[in-house]
Amino acid sequence: MKRPRLLLINPVDKFSAGFSNGAMTCYPPLGLLYVAALTPRNWDIELIDENFEEFKFRNADLVGISSMTPSINRAYEIAGIYKKRGIPVVLGGVHVSMLPAEALNYGDTVVIGEVESIWKVVLDDYLKGYLLKIYYGEKRDLDNLVEPRRDMLSNNYNIATIQTSRGCPMNCEFCSVTSFNGGWFRQRPVEAVLDELEGISQRLLFFVDDNLLGHGGGSKDRALKLFDGMIKRGIKKYWWAQSSFNIADDEEVLKWAARSGCKALFIGIESVNTETLRLMNKGINLKIGVDNYKSLFRKFHKYGIAVWGGILLGNDTDGQEIFKETAEFIIDSGLDIAQITFATPLPGTRFYDRLSRENRIIFRNYPEDWRHYFFQKLVYETKRLSVEENYRGMRYVKEKVYSPFMLKRKFFRTFFQTRKLTSSILAYKINKVYQQLFYSYDYYKNY
Repeated sequence: MKRPRLLLINPVDKFSAGFSNGAMTCYPPLGLLYVAALTPRNWDIELIDENFEEFKFRNADLVGISSMTPSINRAYEIAGIYKKRGIPVVLGGVHVSMLPAEALNYGDTVVIGEVESIWKVVLDDYLKGYLLKIYYGEKRDLDNLVEPRRDMLSNNYNIATIQTSRGCPMNCEFCSVTSFNGGWFRQRPVEAVLDELEGISQRLLFFVDDNLLGHGGGSKDRALKLFDGMIKRGIKKYWWAQSSFNIADDEEVLKWAARSGCKALFIGIESVNTETLRLMNKGINLKIGVDNYKSLFRKFHKYGIAVWGGILLGNDTDGQEIFKETAEFIIDSGLDIAQITFATPLPGTRFYDRLSRENRIIFRNYPEDWRHYFFQKLVYETKRLSVEENYRGMRYVKEKVYSPFMLKRKFFRTFFQTRKLTSSILAYKINKVYQQLFYSYDYYKNY
């Protein structure tokens, strides 16, 4: 009997690929690796990953494509090729989970939400000959989460990724995590995470959790157990992760994070404007206060950890002064890495819903215009500034922050603050990529 053939595809839109590819290089398509791991061994599975190879048609019995918003049109384009040949296409991921009706114009089936609870049903229905239009994945605990099929990845990846938790109760206005993964914060058993880490060959590692420390009782103890386990098992990685300012509440956590190999932590600073933070529902940032950011950065630096800050410009509450204030903050506060983007209303967020109701979105010829939603374009009209003023302001900030002189200055400052050459080199390389991306976007030159 012929073995059924599953083709998994990671589409990359070339227009937005530079930013989507992340820090020093692109990150592996972890979601598709989970799908592969959930697929029974009597299936033949192949992965086309456009991070390293351009798509060319390959025959299959069933096709699975996962995409985020910036690359969704590339996903739809590839799906159409198979649909025309009568090969069923299953679409999944955050974007199609938020807009299943749109996705069904291009694929045969949509998986909404997390795939683990429903993928076996999808495959069984395919083999029986009656795929449904929509399947709903349940949000389950992560006690028995499968290990992703990293053996399917290109050897060109020099950064590995791992997930230890899902869900976020914070529900920031601009974020789709709560809509997709829910407000229930779920954590994997530490021993399972450590077992998976032992099988990862790359030295560089990114924890893809939206907040590695997490929320609620026991989060600190779990983090300490994870870091201690990495040390005791001899898992030697240079790693970074996303977190919130609460990771600095107890310096014991920072100390053991550093000892286990942490070189940088990404913190959603978002804005130096208190009104903007209030609009975004950034409660933790408001509680700490913008004036106290510098002292918190010093806590990270004390343990050799570089601070990687996410900054959002193009907000309704921002006036012309925000650009000078932001540039001065990035330069003078001790922030080591600056990711500077425009606030972008992604489907499934309260931000998108609000702007849609107010009819303020500029690019709304969907699905074609989703290609503009990659955080470097302003896609809506702000209340206090024109589109031109926002672009000129963004250009001003980036020219200040990403100048060759400033990048070199930041490298030496990070080394002086952290006393860690590895953290300083990592910070410099990431800033260098952001600099290159800024100068590669031609539309900034028009303002």
